[in-house]
Amino acid sequence: MSITQLTKLPTEADLEARIVASMRAAFSWLPPDGLKHQLKFEFKFGHNVVTVNGAVVSAAQARLDILVLYENIPLAVMELKREGLPLTADDEEQGLSYARMLHPRPPLVVVTNGANTKVLETHSGAEWKDEKPTEAAAYKLIANAATIAADDLARAVETLLGPQSTVWISAIRAASDAVMTDLTGTFQEVTQPFVDGFLIPRNTTKKIIEALSSNKKIVIVEGPPLAGKSNVLRELTELTRDSNQLVTLFVEADGGGGSGVFQSIANVMAESLGWNVTNNDTRTWLRSLSHQSGPKLVLVIDGISATRDEIRRDIEELTGDAFGPNLKVVLAVDDALTSKLVKSETGRKATRIGRRATTVSVDALANNEFQRAVGVLLDHRIGIINGGEHAPEYRVPWVLRALASDVTASPRYADESMMAGLRPLLGPQLLNSDSRAVSE
Repeated sequence: MSITQLTKLPTEADLEARIVASMRAAFSWLPPDGLKHQLKFEFKFGHNVVTVNGAVVSAAQARLDILVLYENIPLAVMELKREGLPLTADDEEQGLSYARMLHPRPPLVVVTNGANTKVLETHSGAEWKDEKPTEAAAYKLIANAATIAADDLARAVETLLGPQSTVWISAIRAASDAVMTDLTGTFQEVTQPFVDGFLIPRNTTKKIIEALSSNKKIVIVEGPPLAGKSNVLRELTELTRDSNQLVTLFVEADGGGGSGVFQSIANVMAESLGWNVTNNDTRTWLRSLSHQSGPKLVLVIDGISATRDEIRRDIEELTGDAFGPNLKVVLAVDDALTSKLVKSETGRKATRIGRRATTVSVDALANNEFQRAVGVLLDHRIGIINGGEHAPEYRVPWVLRALASDVTASPRYADESMMAGLRPLLGPQLLNSDSRAVSE
């Protein structure tokens, strides 16, 4: 009877054995019981913390990112290539970039495929050579690594945001989270577009995700004012947070101070990641990412106005031939402005944006969306009395938010044994205590 091997890839035990063997080979001059390693490590990226999961990076790039510690102190970042693959400059640059971002800073970077090994100095990137290394040399290296040059960090950030790295995915999501936090408040903060814990799932969001898999580079989300377009973009950003196919960057159209999309993106990256770049730097970075393999970068732009010529020009450029298929743009537009974006002044010819776009609509809440809205309100101890499902006012998201704002502002709402009951028809006595709250 013949036996067929079903496991084609290395097992976890095989991988662990290879890591240990490579680590001990690179640091044969150190006592092996003092060496440890981590496949998952974190570093500060601007105002955010980025997590590197070595196993995930390995699956994407055929190399494993490992943090090597000696006596629990970071000693090196090891880039362990798949056996048989040559060592490249990209491997070295990624390892150096990780090491330069970490604190405490490991003084060395090791790049190896098992057969060939290079040990580099984190600070200079030059090959580290010591004819007779000792344990004392390791401690000296660690002590000297405390000196960090600013240009090292700048170079590291540039590399880690590049297409050869997967850190850009975490960085983009961290930047979107920072924007969302800035735009989110309580029910009483009426100038904030979003409320923490108040997001009605919309049918349009799934249509956008489907449209992003088409050959169209632009998805226009149109609807009347206050129909909930911004919250649809917020839901899209949240739904794609853990996606392997889509990485969403949320951008306000006016975030560039009137200077266009590239400046808005540059501002987001500077504020959340500490990456100070020019418009041209942003343009080059996006163009490079757009031609990569892997997940698509989706620029979600809220508050677009057809009268902003610089915004229109940037969108035309971003979706032109110079940018590859891995960059998509989602625009939120009031329905009265859609035709100005997609049609010429005569209305007889499609604009560049019109030819590259598909359109999805956001309107009053459909029946299934209304039921979801009821569930979201109940989470806040607010109910709609039977019959409210027939009131057209309750199908408008901003009305529901306004009502929730008034209810939660009531002193009686602080009593968690109470819940609010909204009348089936809106009226001037809506906030009367007899109509607003009943005991559970």
